[in-house]
Amino acid sequence: MTVSDDRKRLQNAEFVEELLYTAFLLLRGVGYVMALNYLYLGHQGHDGKQGLLVLDIAETYYGNRNGIQLEAAISIARNATTSWPGSSPGRRTKPLSHACYPF
Repeated sequence: MTVSDDRKRLQNAEFVEELLYTAFLLLRGVGYVMALNYLYLGHQGHDGKQGLLVLDIAETYYGNRNGIQLEAAISIARNATTSWPGSSPGRRTKPLSHACYPF
């Protein structure tokens, strides 16, 4: 019993096809090296130390979870109170956030 070998092999391909596969692999390799270069140059030293650490990349994409100024401003605006006619100054009234979102 013989097995027919209908699969295409690189050794049986024409020169142009081999050149196409080689160019594709070289282009993928150059792209990979460029991506690593960008990752290193764009994120190294983010924590103040020389070299690239996983923490540099994590802080860049994950962010600082302690809060930022914009988050604090939104929190203050959300918790701010307005004075409504007839309300006493010491009593909590409706938050300001309902005025920002009319729907």
